[in-house]
Amino acid sequence: MIRSKSKYKLLPIILLILGLIPAAITKESPHALRAISAVPFISIISAIGATALGVWIKKTRIINTVTVLILLAFFTNYFLNFLNIYPAQSAEDWQYGYKKIFTDPKLQLETTGRILISDKYAQPYIFALFYLKYDPEKFREEAVRNSVDKWGFSTVKSFGKFEFGE
Repeated sequence: MIRSKSKYKLLPIILLILGLIPAAITKESPHALRAISAVPFISIISAIGATALGVWIKKTRIINTVTVLILLAFFTNYFLNFLNIYPAQSAEDWQYGYKKIFTDPKLQLETTGRILISDKYAQPYIFALFYLKYDPEKFREEAVRNSVDKWGFSTVKSFGKFEFGE
């Protein structure tokens, strides 16, 4: 890209850097979802590089075949890991299990007294409100909040028979 004679040669790099700023200045830095605006420019830069590599190695068929096989092996490895390993390793990061807590009839939430739920991975009260279709007015009356943290945020400590914490 740098050797290109186009006056727009640095535009993808500049936009990539600008796209990363929202992820860099927020509380949970780095944050993948806030960096998602940089993805198109990563793709553009990668495509330019792949095209240049293709032009460079176009001279021999063996190099092309080996390159395609290596890329196919990497993709296959990634795809199999994505299907088999990633779901187990990242389940708690995606708050897996909260739906089951609030929708599984075997847990008998209606007849249970006080219910304690860990808030280690997120703010589970949101899932309780959603899956139980909890009345918003009732929630506003019952909600007890934790004290405000250093970032200026407060989480729900309890409402109804639910208590959230460590």
